[in-house]
Amino acid sequence: MDTPTLGKQNKYLMMIVEDHSRYMLTHAIPSKEDARDTLIIIINKLEKAVSSAYERPVHLSQIQADWGGEFHNNKLITELNQQEINLKETITRHSETNAIVERTNCTILEMSRTGLIAAGLPKGLWDKASDSAAYTKNGLPHKALGEKTPIEIILVKDPVNERKNLRPFWQKVTCYDYEVKDKLSARIYEGRIIRYTTTVGTY
Repeated sequence: MDTPTLGKQNKYLMMIVEDHSRYMLTHAIPSKEDARDTLIIIINKLEKAVSSAYERPVHLSQIQADWGGEFHNNKLITELNQQEINLKETITRHSETNAIVERTNCTILEMSRTGLIAAGLPKGLWDKASDSAAYTKNGLPHKALGEKTPIEIILVKDPVNERKNLRPFWQKVTCYDYEVKDKLSARIYEGRIIRYTTTVGTY
């Protein structure tokens, strides 16, 4: 997804949607040249998380992608072959052949735009808004999944507990500064939620 940018900030959003659970992983990148390394990082992260959840090795067998130039990359194809991952490309100019990702892409864009407008923030924070939108979507029931959540299916997590951690984008929060060494300096200050971390229950 090509997005607005300010200066040398991230310009593209790489999104992977796991077909069975509809669980998504997003990662903002400054250029398409970073797509290969980012894709491999996301694949390894996903395999590790799912293997840990199911307590057995889980291996990604196939990636379905569009005809973007970032996927016509000999280094990427070699890396995928080494990991025994098949790269399947959709029919050019026929987005319906990759419908799940295309619809998810539109949903994340709409959620990100809404979050930025509602908070009165500049477009340059689109990547943070996209991260927050993806985290939120992973924790919501999906009709195609029998009203189960993506994170419930792929990571075997309690959806009720996960939703307890959901907070609106740009919500005010109280932060504690653990680095303060001066005994008389303030430890507490006001912050804003811009994205969720990979650590459970934190943002």
